[in-house]
Order: sequence, then structure tokens, then C-alpha cells
Amino acid sequence: MKRTRLTEDQIIGVLKEAEAGAKTADLARRHGVSEATIYNWSSKYPSIPGRRVVLNQDELIAQRGKPGIIVSDNGTELTSDAVLAWCWEIGVEWHYIVPGKPMQNGFCESFNDRMRDELLNETLFLSLTHARVEIAAWFEDYNRERPHSALGYATPAAFAAELNKQWPASLRPTGSAAQPIASTALMRKTKARL
Repeated sequence: MKRTRLTEDQIIGVLKEAEAGAKTADLARRHGVSEATIYNWSSKYPSIPGRRVVLNQDELIAQRGKPGIIVSDNGTELTSDAVLAWCWEIGVEWHYIVPGKPMQNGFCESFNDRMRDELLNETLFLSLTHARVEIAAWFEDYNRERPHSALGYATPAAFAAELNKQWPASLRPTGSAAQPIASTALMRKTKARL
């Protein structure tokens, strides 16, 4: 078999085809690589399977309550049959942003940029455990220690706790227990009432 060098984007494209159900032997023939190469790539470029996303969502709902809607990009793990079936079963709407338009999910993209700049680009993780410890510490600082100008220089945890004290239970969204993250919709409603 003639050896073929593929770019990283091409490799990821092959892996997406495999995730979509294409047979490894067919992919290997079509792209001029061995089946072993495709298996090797899948270990280097892992993706979260849809079943794992569903398990994680179930854990989050158990902790924080059921959301009315989930907004995400169009990653293969988020558009899988497992995720779509889960949404239908529990009655949660899943909204996908338009591909190539990250500004449609601006709050998440802004947070991701901040985390990348302040933590991920600055820290050499020595192990998975080390990464988990550093990320947990960063989240603790971000949510409980650092004031945010968009929240009137309160921390997200303090802002969420204040919202829960001010609002009657009947006005609180389902699953709005005192959490460190508050939505802008709640911020606008609170400012309008004050």
C-alpha cells in the first residue's frame, strides 16, 4: 500500500467519518492508509462519545436542575444520536449555533478565551491529576474570589446568592439553586426591578 501523508484536518475528517459509522477498512482504502493507522489516530485524537455527553448532562441535571435550553456548537459528540435521543426523552431543547459563528455563543466563547489565556496557555500540566487540581483552583478563584465588572463587581457566587435571596421562589427558573454562574437574562430582570 502506498503511504499517504494527511494533514491534521484531514485526519480529523477521517475520524469523523469513522464516528459516523463508516467501516475502518473502507476508510483505509479510500484514504490510502492502513487500518492500524486509523486506530492509532483515534487514540491520538479522541473525542467524547455522545453517550459520555449524556451521562455528564444527567449528572449536571441532578446537581443543578433541568435547563430549558442548551446552546452548543455542532461538534460530533453534541450532534450524536445519543444526545438527540436524550433531549427528546427528558424534554430539553438543544439549540445548535450556526457553524463558523462562535459569536452566537458569545458568553461561552468569552469564558473559554479567558480560561485559555489565564490558565491553559500559562500552565504546563504534569499529569491529569495536576490538570484537575489547577483547573479546580482556577474555577474557585473565578467564581468565588474574583469580582466581575458585568456583575457590578460582585463575584459570580455572591451575585447568584443575592438573586436567590431577592426573588420569590415562584419567579426563580427551574434548577436555579445557589450556583456560581448567573445568566444575563436574570441580571436584566433584577436591574429592572431595582
